[in-house]
Amino acid sequence: MIDFKKYIIDGTVKRDRIVADIKRGRLTKEDILELDNNPQISDSYFGSGNLKKISETNWNNKYLDELSLVAVSEAFNKEYLLYLNEVATAVLVKNATKDRNMKSLKWVIIGILILILTICAIMIISSLKVKNVVLSIWSITLNNKSLLCLIRVLK
Repeated sequence: MIDFKKYIIDGTVKRDRIVADIKRGRLTKEDILELDNNPQISDSYFGSGNLKKISETNWNNKYLDELSLVAVSEAFNKEYLLYLNEVATAVLVKNATKDRNMKSLKWVIIGILILILTICAIMIISSLKVKNVVLSIWSITLNNKSLLCLIRVLK
């Protein structure tokens, strides 16, 4: 159930709030259809329903920003809001996937660096040919992930 008081203040429909909530993924297609059923909101519609749609492969944050501006100032209507929701949902999914991939890549790189440092330390220790070597490995752990390994040789 939508809180219409959030979008209608002092008898004025706050188009910018509706569009911002769609853009951020706070309003779904069903929410937009519910908003459309409110006579005060549907009476505030303007602009034509003729949409210039582009290919989904070209949907990005810049295009979403452009659509948002148009929705507030030039074409505030049901069809445009539904299209804005479709684009916003796709862009949010793309951004979330990209963020997940970047985090995964970061942890892979950290793991590789730890492995390289460990191998280098083992090579250095083996080249010292010192008897009675004590190997001490220290690690810093944040959020249950090992971030850094320090290897210290004690005689």
